[in-house]
Amino acid sequence: MPLLREHRADRELGRGCDNNKGEFEAHRETGVPQEAGKVCGGSGKGITFGPELKALLASPRGILIKNDIILKNILSNKDIITVGDVTTKRSLELGLCPKLAIFDGLTRRSLPVQIRARRVIKVRNPRGRICLEAVEGIKRALNEGRWVKVEGEEDLLAIPALLLAPEGHYLLYGQPGAGVVLLEVNKYTKNHFLEIVMLADGDVEEFLSYLDQDPH
Repeated sequence: MPLLREHRADRELGRGCDNNKGEFEAHRETGVPQEAGKVCGGSGKGITFGPELKALLASPRGILIKNDIILKNILSNKDIITVGDVTTKRSLELGLCPKLAIFDGLTRRSLPVQIRARRVIKVRNPRGRICLEAVEGIKRALNEGRWVKVEGEEDLLAIPALLLAPEGHYLLYGQPGAGVVLLEVNKYTKNHFLEIVMLADGDVEEFLSYLDQDPH
């Protein structure tokens, strides 16, 4: 049985994103919709980061953008990846339709945010960890044009998303209380985050194998 199950819930979650119009339903609600399907889990393998790396990752790793007009002008007609509910919602409201969105249905203040996706892959990823099943889910989502719904926390999944994405894509994630961080996916940003991953704890070699990277 595969680790990941495709999750189809068109009736519950609404229509998909129209790439030509950049339209999508994404709005605040009093609750998160009940969804069919299983949450992926299994081996429990993954990587974690020590205090120094956590402090490094807590600071913006790209360009901090606070102005929506600037954000829209930069990313118009670009392939984007969004990580986080508020960032995904903000992008959609600007008419920017992500190739991949990674979200969990909650903000940092535990406020529910409903993001309506046509087809998603569901993964489990505990706080402070990058699970290998989540990496597999992101890889499959990029290959199949799906989005990823996370049970747990999605923040650190920006790292495998950037490492797996084709060069020329742009990754967006939120910097709480500041704005949106923009990173271009290129060999320099990939090498930067690969170096961070190499310093992580846990199943680093297996993590790299998901990226088709030789740990040696």
